[in-house]
Amino acid sequence: MAAEAKNDEGNAEGVRDEITKILEGAKVSELELKNQAVIIDASTSPKDAIKILIEKKVRAAPVVNKNNFIGVLDIRDTLGFAIEAYKKIHGDDDQKAKETNAIEYLTGDSSSIGGKLEDLESVKAKSFHVVNVDDTLFQLASVFAEGCHVAGVVKDKKLVGVMTQGQFFKAVTDRLYDKKKFKTVLVNNCKLQQLSDLKYISSLAADSLVYRDMKAIDVFEEMYKKKRSGLPIVDKETGQLVHNTSASDIKLWLQKGDQSLEVTIEKFINEIRNQSFGDDRFPYCSLQYFDSLQRAIGKLKATGYRRLWIVDQSKPVGVFALTDLFRFIVKYNEKKDDDKDKK
Repeated sequence: MAAEAKNDEGNAEGVRDEITKILEGAKVSELELKNQAVIIDASTSPKDAIKILIEKKVRAAPVVNKNNFIGVLDIRDTLGFAIEAYKKIHGDDDQKAKETNAIEYLTGDSSSIGGKLEDLESVKAKSFHVVNVDDTLFQLASVFAEGCHVAGVVKDKKLVGVMTQGQFFKAVTDRLYDKKKFKTVLVNNCKLQQLSDLKYISSLAADSLVYRDMKAIDVFEEMYKKKRSGLPIVDKETGQLVHNTSASDIKLWLQKGDQSLEVTIEKFINEIRNQSFGDDRFPYCSLQYFDSLQRAIGKLKATGYRRLWIVDQSKPVGVFALTDLFRFIVKYNEKKDDDKDKK
């Protein structure tokens, strides 16, 4: 058994070493930064800043104060304000909710959002990290391993672009799947169980689950209270995974939203995703511990999701997100353990 465990560890290390070589051999300047950077001034009111996120169709943007980045405004920051205003506007009046566009909950008179972005602790709590165009892709992966959803790219101390975690994942996997040797290493039995043993897959607590028949408003309140960007939706009787909700659903609601949050979360998600994606969107992304890392990367790449759920007999027991993948690549947990040992 000891020899088998050592072989398993070697498989994981082989995959990680191969990815590291590829990422250290490429520079950030080789990435295609398609969109002009969206930067929001710290003196902007939260209401106007949220409008900018929606109009520019971005999930997050850096906030600057006199050429100094003070934090990041994320679409998730809007959730608490939206829930509060939603309840004030319509109470239990479902018809009134249907007649109100979602963005009005954040920009109307009933919204409690005031002041400036520089006054919001949720903005200042998220650091805006930057890398130089001459830095390696491995260095940018290290930034996203910190849990950042957006990072800046600078040249001659000037911001020339912004890249999201999802965009970087796509760029990296495009490179990885172009390497025949990498594919061979990945096929070499690197299982998700190995990543779990290395603590790169988190177990799910019972209070992390929400039920398909819960109201959408209650589910989003759970996300806000727990500070989660996504929760698994299960059937109450069987405990089996049936859907996934995420911060992207909030963005869709704000962009398109005349949907009521008084309907079940399952109905809400089906309606809002069908409006945006038709019937082509997978309801969720899941695998089992015996599946390979290759399959996990392939599923995340194909679906566009930022996380997949680990299931046992169709019941969610763990979660593996893009942040976890980047942490695995840069040996995030091992470095933390080394730092503890040095103290």
